Amino acid sequence: MSSLYILRNEKYVEIRNEIWFANLQFNALVKIEKSSGKIRLMRKFPHYNIGYGWLYSMVYNVENELIFLPCYSDEIVLYNIDLDRFTSIALDKNILGDFKPYFGSAYYYGQYIYMFPVRAKKIVRYDVIKHSVKYLSSELDFILSKHTEESVCFYKQFEILKEEIYLPFAELNAVAIFNLKDERLNIKYLNINGGCSTINYVNERFYLSSWSSCNIYCWNPKMDKIILYSNFPDNFEPGDYLFSYVCMEKEKLFYFPHRSNAVISFNIKNGEILEERKVNNGSVGTYYMQQEGNKINILMEDMENPYTVNIENGKLHWELYIRLDNLYNKQQISDYLLEHNYYECFIEGKESLDEYIDVLLNSKNIKKHKKIGGSGNLIFSKIRY
Repeated sequence: MSSLYILRNEKYVEIRNEIWFANLQFNALVKIEKSSGKIRLMRKFPHYNIGYGWLYSMVYNVENELIFLPCYSDEIVLYNIDLDRFTSIALDKNILGDFKPYFGSAYYYGQYIYMFPVRAKKIVRYDVIKHSVKYLSSELDFILSKHTEESVCFYKQFEILKEEIYLPFAELNAVAIFNLKDERLNIKYLNINGGCSTINYVNERFYLSSWSSCNIYCWNPKMDKIILYSNFPDNFEPGDYLFSYVCMEKEKLFYFPHRSNAVISFNIKNGEILEERKVNNGSVGTYYMQQEGNKINILMEDMENPYTVNIENGKLHWELYIRLDNLYNKQQISDYLLEHNYYECFIEGKESLDEYIDVLLNSKNIKKHKKIGGSGNLIFSKIRY
């Protein structure tokens, strides 16, 4: 199935029996009815055309108002569900810098949402009551000022102890400790190699997975001691960056890939690293992992439908979370793309041609869409309906 029809997002909110999120493949606010698996393409996010994807990384629901935090967008966007209305809050690009994505993780605390940078030059605090933005200065500023277009500061996962957030640096051998009470940040440098993408706290120890190599580190902060585990399975195929998310059950940590060929488990008692689930199509990634009660909902790239993962007796159990109505949803997406002139200036090639024809054939209202500009118009005129 074309990637246009696979509903990708990095975080969602569930309100009653509906799932809301910012679609990653093109610019759309999407709602899914869980009981039917049918989507509704609510609105196009403001100030960006239909062809933009990955505009927003995180979303929070505050009193029936959805707050979307910027990934490749230059603004925070609020959507009032009751009024069906967007409000935009522009960010200062002179402060955040030119490199994107801006933010990949955030934490909602009190009346504030704290956004932690991927390539932005600052930690940003958003006040959900006053709708104001504050750019926080810290020891991090000097490090971020040296970053290039390819640099990555923090990734997606962090750990919270009391009122402190522990964020592993992706490309620095260190952990940032952000205090929620006074908004101060300290950096603890570690004897590791290559930075880390995930962190978990178990039995007074932190377990960190390397950003760039097949290594898991056990850091004992009281003794300031590091133990290295690198006995990954021989058939494990690491991608450019290894893991996006980790969840745990009793003595096991389960590592879900950013882009690799398997889900991995790590036994904290004996240090054993095993392949738990081979992904279907080679090297694929994990889009989101979100805990809802005792269950973990997950969407991986080889899945057309999202799944729920239960961890029982040290094993992963996969259950379908939502069965999507793919035929209905294809029609809705095709009509939406044509209505908003998605193909007005698309790049010509076999892949884009096949995708375009697929959209036309899936549209239930194709006769409505006769004004297609650009190179798409010639193809459209040749299609019989």
